[in-house]
Amino acid sequence: MPPRVQINSTLHTDELPSLALDASTTKGDCDPELKTRYQSRVGSLLYASVCTRPDVAYPVGILCRAMGSPTPSLLLFDAALRVLAYLGRHKSIGLRYEASSSALAGISESSWEVRHSTSGYTFNMNKCTVSWASKKQPTIALSSMEAELVAATEAAKEAVYLDSFVKELGVPQSSLNRSTCRLTIKPRSTQATTRRTTLAVVTSSASTTLFGN
Repeated sequence: MPPRVQINSTLHTDELPSLALDASTTKGDCDPELKTRYQSRVGSLLYASVCTRPDVAYPVGILCRAMGSPTPSLLLFDAALRVLAYLGRHKSIGLRYEASSSALAGISESSWEVRHSTSGYTFNMNKCTVSWASKKQPTIALSSMEAELVAATEAAKEAVYLDSFVKELGVPQSSLNRSTCRLTIKPRSTQATTRRTTLAVVTSSASTTLFGN
């Protein structure tokens, strides 16, 4: 591990999204050896970000956007090493579930960025995280508010699934807003109308019925 990476105490820098965007839009051939090393390094981080370490989901998701064209000048290889160094320093951190009567609860968040923003959510149960995600939004948000609404929609869909799953296990949960469920899972009307209506309904009703706010 290079010393310049070992001394970094943060998981990633604020410039990471713009660096990944520059790399993904860079024209020209990429060094095959660098590309293979980068893909191998970031690929090794995916298991941790998906299965055991929600705290690295965001930077790993951003790094995956530059899989096709990493460049040393953009420091993306060092960015991947930074995440590995972070995991090495905090290797004792993990998910620990305990017996608890706390109900399923979740929160959504977004990062408004150039072009495609990022949606994120996390759901907790039994004093631990049971589901999380950090994904690139499929559409381009025109404002931070729209990015937040898109993130809330994705979180609401996950909440509908999780609520149904825990009820099958016999764990009682608060009732969901049925109109929100129908509109989220099977939208109607035109695409533009559906999108605006879904965002509005999910945000207003899911915030109280799904996230406990």
